[in-house]
Amino acid sequence: MTSSLDINLLPLAFLDGQEQASLPGLYISTPPRRPARGRQSDRIFLYFIPTSEAQLTAASQEQVLAKLSQMYYKTSGSVTSALRGVAESLNALLLERNVRASSTGQQALGALCQAVVHDDRLYIGLSGPAHAYILASTGVKHFHEPPDVNRILGVGKAASIRYYYSELNPSDTLLLTYLPPSQWTPTMLGGLFGQGPESLRRRLAGFSGADFNAVLMQARSGAGKTFLLRPKPGGIAPLRAEEAASETPQISEETLAAAPEEVVGAVPQESQPSISGASATESIQPESIQDEETATVLESEAVKTIPPPIQEKVMVSEDISGFSGTDAEAARPVSGAKQAGASVRPETLKSPVQKLWSNLLLKIDRGIDRMGVSFSGFFRKVAPVELLPTLPPVVLALIAVLVPIIVVAIASFIYFNSGKQGQYERYLLEAEQFASQASAQAGALTSREEWTNVLESLNQAGKFGDSSQGQALRSQAQTALDDLDGISRLDFEAALASGLPSAVQISRMAASKTELFMLDAQSGNILRVFFTSQGYALDEDFECGPKYLGAGEMGSLVDFSIFSSRSQGTTTLIALDADGNLLECSPGEPPKKSVLTPPPAGLGKPKGFALDQNNFYLLDPEKNAVWIYWRSNFEAQPEFYFGESVPQMSDVIDLTVDQDDLYLLHSDGHVTLCTYSDLSVSPTKCESPVPFLDSRPGRENRILIPETPVTQIFASEPPDPSLYFLEPAKQAIFHMSLRTLTFHDQFRPSAEIKSKSGTIQPASAFALSADSRVMFLAFGNQVYYSQMP
Repeated sequence: MTSSLDINLLPLAFLDGQEQASLPGLYISTPPRRPARGRQSDRIFLYFIPTSEAQLTAASQEQVLAKLSQMYYKTSGSVTSALRGVAESLNALLLERNVRASSTGQQALGALCQAVVHDDRLYIGLSGPAHAYILASTGVKHFHEPPDVNRILGVGKAASIRYYYSELNPSDTLLLTYLPPSQWTPTMLGGLFGQGPESLRRRLAGFSGADFNAVLMQARSGAGKTFLLRPKPGGIAPLRAEEAASETPQISEETLAAAPEEVVGAVPQESQPSISGASATESIQPESIQDEETATVLESEAVKTIPPPIQEKVMVSEDISGFSGTDAEAARPVSGAKQAGASVRPETLKSPVQKLWSNLLLKIDRGIDRMGVSFSGFFRKVAPVELLPTLPPVVLALIAVLVPIIVVAIASFIYFNSGKQGQYERYLLEAEQFASQASAQAGALTSREEWTNVLESLNQAGKFGDSSQGQALRSQAQTALDDLDGISRLDFEAALASGLPSAVQISRMAASKTELFMLDAQSGNILRVFFTSQGYALDEDFECGPKYLGAGEMGSLVDFSIFSSRSQGTTTLIALDADGNLLECSPGEPPKKSVLTPPPAGLGKPKGFALDQNNFYLLDPEKNAVWIYWRSNFEAQPEFYFGESVPQMSDVIDLTVDQDDLYLLHSDGHVTLCTYSDLSVSPTKCESPVPFLDSRPGRENRILIPETPVTQIFASEPPDPSLYFLEPAKQAIFHMSLRTLTFHDQFRPSAEIKSKSGTIQPASAFALSADSRVMFLAFGNQVYYSQMP
């Protein structure tokens, strides 16, 4: 689904009552050419707010935010998991930079606001003491966390992030800021709904005092574009507070009572941050909002951050995994002796060896001196002043080396004894909060997002420990998601206690009511398993494959099917090799070989076949053909299935037939549906691709795309004729309707099936019994079965 909303984005930056030309830290982006699955229609807006005197340079901020934006688009899965990755990456970059710059005392800390427009929904991620306001027709929503230094990015290893969600409608407005002015009350903000960006700018400026920073985003009906609004020269100054109050419409307390969340926790005006900058820009004229020529349209490429103001605070920049700038060494203090030139040594004529030793000793001396000088700043804070002259630089350098080692040892001891438990409890609490929000959600889509967040938080918690409480919450979240996603969990068990030889690789399966047949891709032979009172057993005497007598010059088998099955339990198979040779197999009898009669143009390399009403449909991608052997008469020449319109079949990997309908499965997972006709006035027609249609609550009639491609297709017989698709990577079997390919349900193991090494295995084949009451799943040389619900 593509968003039908345009976004007007307006940066607000005022210093001493004058509007600034730019707002540093704001980054706007659009999807790259090849985003991850689920990110195609997303638009992400990043707003980084420094919270310390030492800031990153504008160039470093731009570089980092650009990388974070690309990281978001490369992260598949839910929106919240992608937002979490962005926050954790930024926190790691800031923390690494701060650790390396700890001797200078210049720490770069900050808050991050992330806003994502996903279809017609708005997701917000706040890290640090930031605030988000949504002005909607239903009232004012205020999202924030109480100020807490431990939640600021760049302080600790764990990145704090809180998620918020809202439906996005035309005229809805989002405000992002660090310290909101105390005048931003529910009455004031609620009265601004429905006004355009220019009017909002003037009134917010009038109510916000002399200094404030914010980002204003307003939705409007459109085609999914983003417009960056800039001040238009020759405008007028912002309204004064008394003028803004007189022009702002008031709303009643009853209207405010209907708001989803009331504005709380206003911060005093004097604690607001200021914006550096020189000249003030003029205001935006109302007509410039409607005229797209005065806006920057973001469609095909990302827009760089807004240029920084002329004046800046103390800037710190180092080349640390994405931060680039001037050498931080040049900003460090220099001792008085060095400034006076006392340490400059005159160069004399020396031998190469003497020069080498001289340079080496000089570097060692300077290194020790720098360490001593760096540490002396800290030492002056904790040691008596009279002690400093008695400590030479060498002693100070030794202390500078030993103290961090001791501190790291103590911190490591505390972390490994109590840090892991604290981290586990933090993520568990986050999961419980998501679960509470999910239970309160009425819509299926929103509650699904919250339950997904529960599992993601529990996965993070699992890195630090586990508990019965976490296991119960995981079970609750998984059950809720299964209900929303139409997943039925089946209790699969091993069909053969002893298993099959390790060299076996099962690629195809077919089942009768009491038997299971399996094609081993390694040997090209077919194995038989039959049901007994003690379970399934391997038939050691079954012969079907090129290694047995009677097969002649038969090649490795590529496909097979049950040709007939009698009530006495006698089943006949028909198998195919890549040269068009057939092999007929039955329990207790040697295999019999026969050869397909080729069409006039000859056969290519057949990949498979399907049987329906005793008709044999041969898949021949090399000839871009499907050949029909009516009534399985292999001695007669086949008929070309298609009419004038022939689909491209070079990538077809499987097929199935139901009466007149032929289903072709392509390697990328899409399906071609063809309906046979022998009438010249109405020839055979094909449709490609035929989309899967969803039927789950909240997603009715939307296109359903499996997370990974499906690889096998099977049409079941009455009394429940349906289509089944295997999605190997998810160990899932989709149950769909015939013709319309509408989703019915999905089957998965109750516990993921893993290899001996503990890794999750992709399924290699599946089958349903003739009465569709037993389902089989194969994983290499292992076979599992379960009763169908």
